Amino acid sequence: MELPNLTVQQEKERILNHELGHWFAATHFGFYVDHLAIEGNFHHVTSGYVNMYPRPQVDDISDVEKYLLSRIVILCAGAVMDDVWYNKLYPLNDDQRSVLFNVGLIGKTGLSDYAKIIEHLPLVSAIKFGVSNSKVEEDKNFDSVLNQAWQEAADLLQPKFELLDSMLKIMLKTCEGFNSYCFTIEKIKEIEAAAMSIE
Repeated sequence: MELPNLTVQQEKERILNHELGHWFAATHFGFYVDHLAIEGNFHHVTSGYVNMYPRPQVDDISDVEKYLLSRIVILCAGAVMDDVWYNKLYPLNDDQRSVLFNVGLIGKTGLSDYAKIIEHLPLVSAIKFGVSNSKVEEDKNFDSVLNQAWQEAADLLQPKFELLDSMLKIMLKTCEGFNSYCFTIEKIKEIEAAAMSIE
């Protein structure tokens, strides 16, 4: 089932909100973030991204597992923010929430996140559970990793929803009139400080 159609302004808001989820989770895990951007043309905002540089400390295989799981949590954080945002606008039914969490959003941003999650899942699962003997066991192990990542993303973001919403409002004012815009890390920190002063 498809999600509700959005206006151009709503799509800009939705994409910025989604990327704020990625930014906050990436920062939490110590990733260096260079900038957050939305991209579009005269008529539409088509996508967004957070330009980040992970610098994992790897001493043994458990560090690889932690790093890859943190990447999945960061990717899930965008859809967690989408879920909150959509539910303010249009309460979602179970089928629509399944689209958000299991397929990614209908658009470049969510689908590319989902593809990256699927790339990481086999290695995390193999480290955590060993190589599966059957497709049923593999699916069960993949679900276990994904459920852990979704829960971690939700637990991480839930206490910060108000702060992130305040940041979103400031960002929307900052990029008013533009369907493509780049927020440098310095600008994001300014916006975060301004949002914290509002709370």
